[in-house]
This record gives sequence, C-alpha cells and structure tokens, in this order.
Amino acid sequence: MPVPANVSQLGSFAGMINHDGQFIRHLCNFDKVISTINSDLLLNHYDCHQEIIAAANASSNGLRAVISNSYVDGSEKAISDASCTLTSREALQPNRDRYSLRRNFIR
Repeated sequence: MPVPANVSQLGSFAGMINHDGQFIRHLCNFDKVISTINSDLLLNHYDCHQEIIAAANASSNGLRAVISNSYVDGSEKAISDASCTLTSREALQPNRDRYSLRRNFIR
C-alpha cells in the first residue's frame, strides 16, 4: 500500500484505520500500521457456531473485502480479507459501477 498522496486516499486510509485501529499497536508509525494490516495477525479462526458477515468497500483506488464472525457480545473478528487495486480504466468508472465491482469482488 503506497503512502496516501491526496485527500481522497488519506480519507480511505483513515477509514480503514478507524475500522482496524483497535487491533493495531503503534498507530503513529505508517510503516508499522501497513505491515500489521498486511499480516495475518488480525485474522481469527473460523467459528461455525457464529454468524458470518461479508463486507466490501470500493474507493476510487481499490476494493477491499472482509469476511468476519459476529459474536453475541456485538464484536466482529475477521476471518479472511482481500484487496485489489483498480485498473486505470476501472478507476474512471462512476461510483455506481465501482459499487457493482464491490459486489462481484466479495463473491
């Protein structure tokens, strides 16, 4: 993941950190945050007795999907995640088309 170069990319990065930040140490160090997010440290084992949640998000730069278990106490723990960078052609598409890509990406 490159360093955010504009306000839109910074907003996407901040949203990702807002979601995953409670599990990450050293939030003030960009390189450590990125290496932690890209590692398997945030992932848990699948629990077949818990509800499964699939979530995806699309930005102007890429797609991200997370499959999580939802627990009785209201917490969610990620089981698997995936991300990809949009091609230059995909990045030019309107938001509604990028959100369609998001739906297909999570399948």
